[in-house]
This record gives sequence, structure tokens and C-alpha cells, in this order.
Amino acid sequence: MWKAIKERLQADKPTEAQQNAELEAQHLREQCQALTRQNEALESALAQFSSAITPHSPGTSPPRVASNIIIDDKFRSYYREVLLDTFYKDNPMIDITNEEVFARDLDAHTERRFRVFENLIESWLKIAAPNMHEMTAIEIGSGTGSSTLAFASQVKKLVSFEIDEKATDAAEARLHHFGLSNVDFRRELFSPETDIVKSGEPVHMIVLCAVLEHMTLAERREALKTAWKLLVPGGFLVVTDTPNRFAVFDDHTSLLPYYSALPPDIQREYIKFSPRKDLVTSIANTHEDDIAETITRWGSGISYHDLELAIGKDIHKHIILDGYEPSLIEYYPDRIDDALLRVAFEHYEIPAHRAFTRHNLHFVIQKPFAAN
Repeated sequence: MWKAIKERLQADKPTEAQQNAELEAQHLREQCQALTRQNEALESALAQFSSAITPHSPGTSPPRVASNIIIDDKFRSYYREVLLDTFYKDNPMIDITNEEVFARDLDAHTERRFRVFENLIESWLKIAAPNMHEMTAIEIGSGTGSSTLAFASQVKKLVSFEIDEKATDAAEARLHHFGLSNVDFRRELFSPETDIVKSGEPVHMIVLCAVLEHMTLAERREALKTAWKLLVPGGFLVVTDTPNRFAVFDDHTSLLPYYSALPPDIQREYIKFSPRKDLVTSIANTHEDDIAETITRWGSGISYHDLELAIGKDIHKHIILDGYEPSLIEYYPDRIDDALLRVAFEHYEIPAHRAFTRHNLHFVIQKPFAAN
């Protein structure tokens, strides 16, 4: 009988494998509890920075009107030849022998960038300026006319400035194809000496779309100063699709982290580490004396400092659209670069508008009705 009781007790005793499994389960429970405590601590710390949460600025745009600009195969074929004869001809900044690169760039210049700007106007800019059709506007840096076509179809008159002759040829061909004749192309640098500045003609909107990042410091400052002075009281200075100097990742030019924040001399040396072969090749084929300007023309981010130096430190109180409007967030989603900048702005109490925390800048400044 004792033997039977002993065998029964041994049978009820956990095996070594069962004991190990229980120990492992207990260890996992403890790990989960520790992770839960860590997560609660992180959430508590994060709660101190409400700016880490994606903000949503108020603003409702008018109902979207269907586009009357049709980009069909006929136009694609036509404009491909236009670009090959103008913008792409002897252009060291684009390798048209690389089929993949060429196809992507061709699509961008033919339709994609135009649709981006068209959407920006309809869903975002009209929040501030629903009466654009009554306005005289200036576009600084029209390029091959993607943004020009989008704005020309929305304003009364558009004056477009561009220093690249071949790009302007392409832009004029684009506008002619679509029968728009309200654009005055100026093949010159926008400056205090231009005719429209001297004439005193009322200008209600000045657009700097994907251009400030391609200017030298002197060009940028003069363009901003002149634009602000030229605008009528209540007029709009529009800066859009412009990389932020302080974004962690430079997805505009180098595809490298923190590149835009580097001093020019370090940018010049460090560019060789970029994964963009076309960029590296372009710089390698540039004369030593011209490398700095070539890097500038490829593009480098800006920040609120540029605006403050050119216009004044009070610009922040005149920003009426900041890039956090729902229509903009939908098109340009919030990302970690933006959140990190918002947290830094809040923590250090940086006296600048949150418009300058977006990794890609989109903002509108309205000139005060009472002239400063």
C-alpha cells in the first residue's frame, strides 16, 4: 500500500520540463509587467508635450471643382519632345540615359507636380484666398510651368519669373498648349529693379513654390524682402513645397539625415555619401569653383531664420495657414520629423510659429492691412 501511495505522489510532482515552462511563463509575465510600467512612464512623459500629437489647424476650403485640365497621351507625347528640346537638352542635373530616372522625372514634369499644385490651391490655399480669380499674382521660380499652369487657371493675371531660359521655353509651350494667355513670363531674377516692382501695379499674391531652397542666401533674402514690400495690404505671401532645414531626413536632395543643417563646407565634402547617383555624378562633373553653387541649385532647406532676416521677427503673428490644416495633413501626412520639431519648439519655448515645424514647409503670411 505504501508503495502505491509513493508512486501516486511522484506522479503528481511536476516534471522538470513543466517546472521550466512555468519559470519561463513567470519570466514573460514579469517582462510584460515591466514593459507596461515603462510604457505608462513614457506616456506620462509624452503627455507633458502635447505638441507630439498631430495638431489640426482650422480651415475649410470651398467645394472642390473638377479639373478642366486634361493630361492625355497626346499631351504626354507632345510635352516629352518639348522637354527634350528645351529643359533636358544638355542639362547636367538629369541623366536622361537612365531610363528609370528619366521616366520618373518626365512624369513629374508632365503631370504629377501640376496635380500636386492644383490640389494645394483647391483644397488649401483657397481657405485663405477664395477670391483668387480676382487677383494679380506673381510666381517666383516657374520652372517648366507645373505650378504656373495650376495658378494661371485660378487667377486673373500671373507674372512668372524664371532665370532658366530652357525651363521657361518649356513652360511657355505648356501654357500655349492649354490656351492660357494670362501669364507674363519674365526671364529674369525677381528683384527691386523689375518692371512690375517699379510700376506700383497692385499685387495681391506672391507665390514661392519649391524655389527658396534653390536660391543663394542673397537671392533668397532679396526675393523675400521685395515680395513683402510689393504686396498690397492684405495680400498673401505663399511659401509651399519647401524643405525644412531642420528636418531630420533630407528627402529633397541628398537622401541623407541632417544634410540640410550642415554648414556649406561640410555639405560640399559629405555629398559623396549620398545614395543618389545622379546627384553625386553631377557634383563630380562640376568644376571645383562651381561646386558650391551647384549644390545650392540642387536645393537645401530653409528655416524661419531666413524669413525673420528678410521681413522681420513679427512675421509669425501674420501666418494664417501653417500646413497643419486637414487638407494639407491628408496630402502631406505628419511624420516623426514634424513631431520632434514640435516637441523641441515647445520644450525650448522657441518664439516661432509652428508652421516652421513641418518637414516640408507650407504656409501663408498675410500682409497687415495697417502698413508696418
